[in-house]
Amino acid sequence: MMQHYSTKEYNAGISNWEMLQTPDGLMYIANLNGILKFDGTEWQFIEIANGIFVRSLHEDVNGRLFVGSNDEFGFLNTNHFGEVYYQSLSDSLELKRFGLVLQILSIDEDVYFFTRNYLIQKNPTGFKHWKLNRGFGGFIYQDQLYVKEVYQPILKLVNDNLVPLEKNSNDIPSSIRKNIIDGKNTGEKYIIGTSQNKGYVFRNDSIFPTNDQYPFGNSLLSLTRSHTDNNSIWVSTTSKGIFNFTFGDSIYHTINTKSGFPTNININLYADQQNAVWTVHQEGISR
Repeated sequence: MMQHYSTKEYNAGISNWEMLQTPDGLMYIANLNGILKFDGTEWQFIEIANGIFVRSLHEDVNGRLFVGSNDEFGFLNTNHFGEVYYQSLSDSLELKRFGLVLQILSIDEDVYFFTRNYLIQKNPTGFKHWKLNRGFGGFIYQDQLYVKEVYQPILKLVNDNLVPLEKNSNDIPSSIRKNIIDGKNTGEKYIIGTSQNKGYVFRNDSIFPTNDQYPFGNSLLSLTRSHTDNNSIWVSTTSKGIFNFTFGDSIYHTINTKSGFPTNININLYADQQNAVWTVHQEGISR
């Protein structure tokens, strides 16, 4: 059963970009006007610096919720009254014009903020940054950070240097951010190329094209795995709605405006602890 939440319910901007659920069951959504917090019944709005929009969210190993926007990033903190508020980190950064934070990842105490022009690391002693050329995003594999620039080899952060992988094939996805999930086998990542329309396996610093073909075209935006027994894969697209399938399927279940969904433009997906799949889109939020 589908449930849709519009601006009338959550009383904030119509557009949403990302969401996550914390271990206590609370949902947090990156919204056009700030951050939405949802406990299953009531919505709460959290404003960030100067009331700007939120593009990315991430929870680290310590349960701290990090937030990214345009030339701005920080985290959510709690005051002595128990009220949640936004605290900026980027106001202490020497870079002032670093761009839109597209993605946030973390390894232990180190938090990484990805933009088109920079990879920025927040560590216990301060900040480091690396220049990128059309940075798109990255992923974590075996506690190592990997970075993808558009149409460039995959980079690995080794001893504070971004090193191109020697085992890169010529046939690799043009971009990697939300189009990567855990693979069929232990120790693998699975990627669907957003312009290649096929699957790839990443294993031990090598990437291998597969024979898997997909009907998403250039419209694929994100992947997630459900927590149900079959671990099915959900895909959000910019123009074709939502797809659901398992590895090896040749038939895809599609949810779009023809089936009563409010929009075919779905930005991101998230599988929650209750085995439900959420999507954030240009008409609100759906579950």
